Amino acid sequence: MRQPCYNQIHLKLCGDVGTVTKSTHKIRATYISLLASENVSWVRITKQVGHKQVTTTMNYYFHDVRSEEENRIIIEKSLQFFEGPKRTQNQ
Repeated sequence: MRQPCYNQIHLKLCGDVGTVTKSTHKIRATYISLLASENVSWVRITKQVGHKQVTTTMNYYFHDVRSEEENRIIIEKSLQFFEGPKRTQNQ
């Protein structure tokens, strides 16, 4: 069965049960993005979805699902690593 057939069946079933309709491609991209946001390794994700190259998975399927605030906190924590321990006035 070809991809367009899967999409037609999927969209019909979603309509039948009254759920949000997304193409199977979008569902696949969301799945990959969720795995990446949970820090699953790119090598493992690539194998899971059957790609040959990690770059294919990273470039075409990953969409950041974190909020701006979540990303800001992650960046701040990463930068603290380079700042070293904080010193008090007595040191």
